Amino acid sequence: MMGGKNHKRMIGRQKTLPGITSNLLNKLTTVRDTNKMDGILWFIVISMFICLISLIVYLTGGTNAYVHLMYIPILLSVFIFEPLASAILCLFAGFMVGPFMPYNVEEHIMQTPESWLFRCLMFFIVMMIVQILTMHIRKYNDLEAKKAYEDIFTGYPNFNKWKSDFSQILNETQSHYVVLFEITNLDTIIRNVDYNTGQDVYQQILRACSETFRDSKVYAANQNRVLLSVPSESPIDPIPKIRQFIRDMKKPVYCRKIPVAVLLKAGVISIPAQGSQVEEIAVKLEKALDQAIHSQKEIVPYSREISNMISRHYETLVSIYHAFQNNEFHLVYQPKIT
Repeated sequence: MMGGKNHKRMIGRQKTLPGITSNLLNKLTTVRDTNKMDGILWFIVISMFICLISLIVYLTGGTNAYVHLMYIPILLSVFIFEPLASAILCLFAGFMVGPFMPYNVEEHIMQTPESWLFRCLMFFIVMMIVQILTMHIRKYNDLEAKKAYEDIFTGYPNFNKWKSDFSQILNETQSHYVVLFEITNLDTIIRNVDYNTGQDVYQQILRACSETFRDSKVYAANQNRVLLSVPSESPIDPIPKIRQFIRDMKKPVYCRKIPVAVLLKAGVISIPAQGSQVEEIAVKLEKALDQAIHSQKEIVPYSREISNMISRHYETLVSIYHAFQNNEFHLVYQPKIT
């Protein structure tokens, strides 16, 4: 029985050690913003750089001014690796120009332990200071990036985040419906009640979208618009669900003890069938929403024919305005011949 227990313990150790080794290797070769193979390559390159500097120090007579070249790979490791790998490379650099490096090569004088230990300590202190400063800079940059991709009033991802996410979706050629809602009576609510109530209504619409379309991503486009990215993998057509959502929002809801009915209009576009570039999709969404706002329809899918007709109408208006400005109208009279 005892032998069986010991055997089980040994098996447990055999399973655990590779796991520890694998985790340690992952930490050592984790490079910021890139993959594991690049991490291994960078670790080898910096290690060889340390060896090269050690050779330069040795060939120039021992521990002299060239020792300061070792700060270059140390600082590189800080900017490239996580703290554990940086610390190991720092200690490796310290030992390469430490007990293994003569103080004077010609006279075969080795360094005192106090000398090389102090140098190792200085390497480590410089590495830690730069590491802490770098971490603070990265945290600040992450915070700035979060602000750039997040609506400051609602906390929802904003239009910039949608553009970033959708660029990736287009690269992966995934099918999606993109819906742009507009709260057409939000300005009226703000004028007749107050600004804070209007903001509460907008946040309620965002939460309602998140709860109704659970498999979709919701974005705060601006103060009265909401973007919805709906995967079209489901065989169910999302248009009826969107139409029902718009009708549900018309029912009065209490916001700060005031009954408020929200009027929504929506433009819809299908991806990638009706657009392959983010800017193109945004323009077509605007056109579809504009058609919905200026019609009795609650939701308008993008139509190229209608869009072309609106473009021709706009070009005609521009031409008429240009003709008025330049006095290009002419009266032509055809006399009636009897």
